[in-house]
Amino acid sequence: MPITAIAPPVDNIDTLASGLSSYLNRDQVNGIRRAYYYAEQAHEGQFRRSGEPYVTHPLAVAGILCEMHMDPQSLMAAMLHDVIEDTGITKTAIKSQFGTSVADLVDGVSKLNKMTFSSHAEAQAENFQKMAMAMAKDLRVILVKIADRLHNMRTLEVLTSEKRRRIARETLDIYSPIANRLGMNNVRVEFEELGFNALYPMRARRIDAAVKSIRGNRKEQNSSGSFTHILVAISPATRGHPWPSMRMTLLPCRCHPWRWIAHASRRTENKAILMPVIQAHTYALLMKGRSDVCLSIGVRSCSDMRHAL
Repeated sequence: MPITAIAPPVDNIDTLASGLSSYLNRDQVNGIRRAYYYAEQAHEGQFRRSGEPYVTHPLAVAGILCEMHMDPQSLMAAMLHDVIEDTGITKTAIKSQFGTSVADLVDGVSKLNKMTFSSHAEAQAENFQKMAMAMAKDLRVILVKIADRLHNMRTLEVLTSEKRRRIARETLDIYSPIANRLGMNNVRVEFEELGFNALYPMRARRIDAAVKSIRGNRKEQNSSGSFTHILVAISPATRGHPWPSMRMTLLPCRCHPWRWIAHASRRTENKAILMPVIQAHTYALLMKGRSDVCLSIGVRSCSDMRHAL
């Protein structure tokens, strides 16, 4: 159930309901509407750091789950996922209104805010333990939480630099690997892109500039017309750094990347220069699983690679 593309944000409940009607029946959509109005009333008077009404956040989370074609209970839980944590409404009240399944999902993604901890690290550990136990009972808990974190990552710019870095590090250490294990590759890629931008904004800008500088000449077709070359550019920002430096963009290619690697390997004596390509291809898992994809990445040297092709 991966997100196939980054859809535009959901503006209102009617827009979301229109999207839901493509795979849910009317009663199910009305149930999700009811959860939205319940959350809107519960969060009345609360605002996000951006100044928007707080209910826009659960609406956006539900929109992300809608892209995954999640079930009605998960979508209702998305609408209500901050109600227990941020308002005076209890799990029992949610259970009476929306059922046990929705109440358990909401409780599973809610933080332990009624307890006192000696440090942020201790509180974080306890919250993750609680979430893991809920996830063991119902996997949908982590899907709602991933959608919640994805929207928070998309709106990081309104937070302080310190908080942005803390949330980005937490996302890269915990939520990105979970998304990867669940096969949510596009979500994992977006987590890593947004996390890298938050942790290393200057490096991210330099890599963006390097990628854009080669975009106009990224395809070169040989005389036979059966092979598309890969142009590899180097940015000083990529030197000496781990995986975030391997900035990847999708290029159309007329052969399978492994076939391209084998082709390039036969035509160069310096096999070491192919390693970044092999590592990036393995790491990216062809992004969307397509065979017509190749990679343009930053490596230490590009001249030998170009001659090898």
